[in-house]
Amino acid sequence: MKFQKSARKINYDEIRCILSSEKICSMLSMLLIKRLLMMEKKRHFEKHRMEACHLFLTFCVEWHKKRARKLFQKA
Repeated sequence: MKFQKSARKINYDEIRCILSSEKICSMLSMLLIKRLLMMEKKRHFEKHRMEACHLFLTFCVEWHKKRARKLFQKA
C-alpha cells in the first residue's frame, strides 16, 4: 500500500490509500466471506440456545407437574 501525504501538517482526512481495483475486490470479497461465516456461527449458536431453553422449560414444567401430583397424593 502506498500513502500520499501533504507537505503541511497532516490530518487524518489528508491521508489517502491508493489500491488497485483487484486488491479492493479481493478485500471486499474476503470481508463478505468473513461476515457470512460469522452470521452462520451466530445462527448456529442461536439455534442451540433456543433448543436448550426449550428443553429446560419443558423439563421444568414436567417436574412441577410431577411434584404437584406427589404433594397432592400425600395430603
